[in-house]
Amino acid sequence: MILVVEKMIFPGKSLAKGEDGRVVLWEGGLPGDQCEVEILKDKGRFLEATLVRIVTPSPLREPSVCVYSDTCGGCQWLEAPYADQVEWKKSFVEDSLRRIGKITALPPVQFVASPEPLLYRNRILLRGHVDAAGQIQVGFFASNSHALVPISRCQVASEPINELVATLAKMRLPSGNKKFRCQIQEVAGESGPALLVLLEPIEKPYTWTLPLRAQVAAHPRVAWVGMQGEKPPFFVFEKLNTATTFTLPGIFQQINTKQNLTLRAQIWDHVQQKKPRSLLDLYCGAGNLSLQFAETGIEVTGVEFNADSIRAAMHTVAVHGWPKMTYVAQDATRYLQRQVQQSARFEYLIVDPPRSGMKELIPFLLQLRIPSLAYVSCNPATLARDLGQLLEIYETESVIAFDFFPHTYHVETLVLLSLRKSM
Repeated sequence: MILVVEKMIFPGKSLAKGEDGRVVLWEGGLPGDQCEVEILKDKGRFLEATLVRIVTPSPLREPSVCVYSDTCGGCQWLEAPYADQVEWKKSFVEDSLRRIGKITALPPVQFVASPEPLLYRNRILLRGHVDAAGQIQVGFFASNSHALVPISRCQVASEPINELVATLAKMRLPSGNKKFRCQIQEVAGESGPALLVLLEPIEKPYTWTLPLRAQVAAHPRVAWVGMQGEKPPFFVFEKLNTATTFTLPGIFQQINTKQNLTLRAQIWDHVQQKKPRSLLDLYCGAGNLSLQFAETGIEVTGVEFNADSIRAAMHTVAVHGWPKMTYVAQDATRYLQRQVQQSARFEYLIVDPPRSGMKELIPFLLQLRIPSLAYVSCNPATLARDLGQLLEIYETESVIAFDFFPHTYHVETLVLLSLRKSM
């Protein structure tokens, strides 16, 4: 079947109308591409397909800056103009709110493009293979596959990370036929950018990794290399205002440092406008969005299931001696349930849930009626679903989408809400 892509829809699917008028969805096309596709599944109202080949490329397509983009599954849109990517992502948010959330009365969606469309990632997860001769290959899986695409450079990773990637691609080990994963994170460091490297070997015993660890540790930017279960020290993550924040290898941190500052600034401004005395930060990680309020006099409570993230947050608090900052390792749903039982009162809520959203929290939030709320989402679909319920008692002040992940379909959204005055 030959079809011309009409538009992009979340999550990064190409959309066209088939011969019978039904929608056909597949991956790999851009608007204007004439594509040959093969139907995989009949879903009733629409058809799922796979791309066979691009018959005639769209006028939109540009030469990719990445030599691996034809095979690597990491980035979907390296041949798409960045201005078009911004419009598609904005439409993902607008369409999800309207179609899934059934929300029509909303302020216009604002969009904040990434200040750096390339070399923006401060963390990557590589797949590694040691061949029979001991030569190391590192890279990413091909699209919809577990086939490794070896690389020596990633065009969306920071330059310090790329320095190590190039070094890894040249390494040799005494023995071969091994597989591993390798997470590389750039942090501020004590005296300039430093790298934390978390190795996840597949084959046991793990002693085969010792020569690999020694070679990685010898790289001048590497501050730490190790595996899960080890006890690394805390590392300087970034300079926050006049303070320093800390992290641990392997815990979640936002991957686009400059865009993360913009997100924080939007929440800062909203909090300053509302002037709360207490603030609850759910799914807080290592305090990414709430540590900035440490010297404002606001009483802050952060809740996060990952114990290492909480350790990092509390280490930052302890180093600076901030008295009104508390971070607890707990399940967010159980924590909220207890707050309802205790008739707790908070004046501001920051919530940054995983991709699945926070459906299970909403009944408790509707009871707590926290006056102001900042909802950060990485999934427009679950955001729309959750907002549809929150708007029973809240009204939307603004919707701001952020491009944290240029050249992919992913989009981050901040929704600022306040309790309806009638409530």
